[in-house]
Amino acid sequence: MAFFTLKRGGLLELPTIQAKENTLWFMFLRSVVTTFLLIMTLIYQIKDSHIIGPQDLFPIYSLLSFTYFITIVCALLIPKVKNINAFIQFQIFYDVLFTTSLIYIAGTQEAIFTFLYLFTIAFSSILFLRTGALYTAAFASICFSTLLILDPIPHREKHLMTLFFNNIAFFLVAILSGYLSQQFREFKTKLKEEEANVKELEDLNKIIINNMTSGLLTSDLQNNIIYFNQAAEKMTGLSFSDAYKKNVFDLFPDLKRHWIQTATSQSKKEMPIRKIFHFKKASSQELTLGFSLSALKDAQNQKCGNILIFEDLTKIMEMEQHLQRTDKLAAVGKLAAGIAHEIRNPLASVSGSIEMLSRELHVQDDNKKLMNIILKETDRLNHLVNEFLDYVRPTDRKRESFKIIPAIEETLMAFSMNKAATQNVELQFLLQYKNVQIKGDKEKIKQVFWNLLLNAAQAMPEGGKVLIRTFQEEDQLKIEIQDTGQGIPEEDIKKIFDPFFTTKPKGTGLGLSLVHKIIEIHQGRIFVNSKVSKGTTFTIVLPLE
Repeated sequence: MAFFTLKRGGLLELPTIQAKENTLWFMFLRSVVTTFLLIMTLIYQIKDSHIIGPQDLFPIYSLLSFTYFITIVCALLIPKVKNINAFIQFQIFYDVLFTTSLIYIAGTQEAIFTFLYLFTIAFSSILFLRTGALYTAAFASICFSTLLILDPIPHREKHLMTLFFNNIAFFLVAILSGYLSQQFREFKTKLKEEEANVKELEDLNKIIINNMTSGLLTSDLQNNIIYFNQAAEKMTGLSFSDAYKKNVFDLFPDLKRHWIQTATSQSKKEMPIRKIFHFKKASSQELTLGFSLSALKDAQNQKCGNILIFEDLTKIMEMEQHLQRTDKLAAVGKLAAGIAHEIRNPLASVSGSIEMLSRELHVQDDNKKLMNIILKETDRLNHLVNEFLDYVRPTDRKRESFKIIPAIEETLMAFSMNKAATQNVELQFLLQYKNVQIKGDKEKIKQVFWNLLLNAAQAMPEGGKVLIRTFQEEDQLKIEIQDTGQGIPEEDIKKIFDPFFTTKPKGTGLGLSLVHKIIEIHQGRIFVNSKVSKGTTFTIVLPLE
């Protein structure tokens, strides 16, 4: 087998398992050919049994039996083979000798089994490429030529032609099969490289999409969802398996009107449509989502669906409203503080003058009652001015750490004792995280919850339910105060924290303004969500210490 000594790496770059599988297939084909020859030999013996006896065919039976034996033994040993290269060389070596022996037994006159050399050469080219095929062709040529020399064909011309054409055929098949194997190898290598590139691009695409902070949704032409990235899952609280093949409008009902407008617009232009819609999560939290809708097109530039990219604008819009409200309050407060100071001086003069007149003049009882009314209303007006100045002036109270939940419980217990405010009102507390602490003014925080509870009770003149519950989110505490009252009209929601805005006949309009300021001083935020005739929810978010 020295002629099969190939350089290392001559074997096609296949995994050892795959090389073993190819060898098993080769041995299987050998068994098929051997079985075919055995059947043909038996038919030949039966047909001419009066001329040919079993002893005449003993050599071929022996060869076929030995081939079965070698094939079975090799098939059993192949799982334990470590040097697959040498093992395959042995298979090729044996097949060349098998074909040579078969030709010798059948007779060199016709050499009808010469074509079996070609199969062995072709198999050699698959694993050893052109070099291995040429070595196999050379070995087959040596064996076949030696056979013809030892057992020549009587006719010299036929002898030379058989020798020449068969040897030429061996090397032509070796060159052709080696070339095809080399091309196949290069094609397979390129294919693997392309597959690796495609896989890399797919992985990169998946990483990019799954790391997007914006939600990405794609739908088919029937508006059924076919993709849902991780940001969309987190934003909506829905998993991809829950959303897959669901209709977009079933998940986002408020999106439908924008979707129809987009479909109409995109028939005229290709620019994506940007809009805002509202989405209510399973937890009843309502989000404001900004989205961009554009067409999804295939390789032929034909529309095959839609792409919806959306992001949560809830906090951004709340911050914008907060900044607008803060700027507005700052401007109004600065102006009003100056006016309030100017009002206090005339009030003091009027109050002092009336008091002096009431002591020095002897007036009738009716006039004295009028003076008392003037004094009373002056005091009320002065109290209102002081309350407003307390609202607009900077706080100078000492900030200290305290447990907020017990402070809220104290306020709730005190408020529940106020029978005038809580008549026909059911208070329900779901307070958790009793050990969390904030830094600030405990009394001011209690004032916040008193004002909000009073507002909730006043919003339910015929009775109702007030639910107070807490949630902890990382380093923040969220407190919700929800009532089942009359609700606040949408046009009034943006004004409720403005000073002097009130819908109550005897209200000053400073209660919620003061609440907003106290929460702001404690680096917190307050939001309101209300539906007319369904109730209002105030949400306070405070940073924990």
